[in-house]
Amino acid sequence: MKDDFFDNIEVSAELDSIIETSVRTAVLKKKRKRMKKFSLSIAVFILGNMIFLNTNSFANAKDFFISIASYFSSSNDLDEYKASIGSSISDGGYTITINEALVDENELIVSSTIKSDSGTFLDEQKLQATILVNNKKLSYDSDEMLERKDSSTINSISTYRFKEALTKNSNIEIQYQPLITNEKADVNKIEGSWNFNFNVNPDVLKETSVTVELDKVVNLTHNISMKLTEYKGNMFRSKIKTSVTGDISSLDVKLIGSDNLGNKCEFIVDRLYLDENLSGFVTFALDNQNSNINTNATSLTLYPYSKSFDSNEEFDKLNDKIIINLK
Repeated sequence: MKDDFFDNIEVSAELDSIIETSVRTAVLKKKRKRMKKFSLSIAVFILGNMIFLNTNSFANAKDFFISIASYFSSSNDLDEYKASIGSSISDGGYTITINEALVDENELIVSSTIKSDSGTFLDEQKLQATILVNNKKLSYDSDEMLERKDSSTINSISTYRFKEALTKNSNIEIQYQPLITNEKADVNKIEGSWNFNFNVNPDVLKETSVTVELDKVVNLTHNISMKLTEYKGNMFRSKIKTSVTGDISSLDVKLIGSDNLGNKCEFIVDRLYLDENLSGFVTFALDNQNSNINTNATSLTLYPYSKSFDSNEEFDKLNDKIIINLK
């Protein structure tokens, strides 16, 4: 199948779903491999973690990288919780547009688009930013997923994680740094002024949140253990935080089960960090595309599943039952 096949036909709603599933599978595989690669970094957060997804043949998957709700497969209407911005700035031959932004506790999630007015992008394209919240510059670590829509357009979903949660009405200023279009920054550095300013209210989403403290230890192997410490869910997404010991990056781990109303729940690795002593954390996020927690559910029952990372073997189910009381 040629890369431009989808550019020449009208994509049906059913095919859109298939395309988005294919893109999401590629995204998850790339994110997981990236986390494994960096998981043994020594006691520092990863800054500017960029993952490039070349998806020319998926270019017509409707709003996949433009809509935050679509990207995270949220079944809920996020209009009440996100800022729809749609602001564009052109400079230096490049136009950057911020489409949407949403704050989830200490995370700022931004959908943006970069368009070259002339020429094409290289795979080394990077989008880095200085971020001010209420006029205060904040340090962060980040993940960035990039999708090449066509030869001159790149869509981006960036997640910026700050040390502390944002509260109340927050003024966000994003100052994009010179665009790097090649590893040799002194040769291919595009200067320009792409400064954006907008307001978000994190408390609106926070009001929908449920937090449950957990204290459950799961032994994945004889030398790899995981302690579940917190469940947090809101209208955007649900996560389970854990602390780990042992090289959990050698495993592919999921938490699978259901809510008490019979809805399937599957939590997959969202973030993984280990220090040089193989101690760290894993955050699991609900796979919204294949899961659903009913708003009337009062509990979750989950089981850990694991296998060797990147192997073709089946997941092994562990008998450690995990019960999370939501209400």
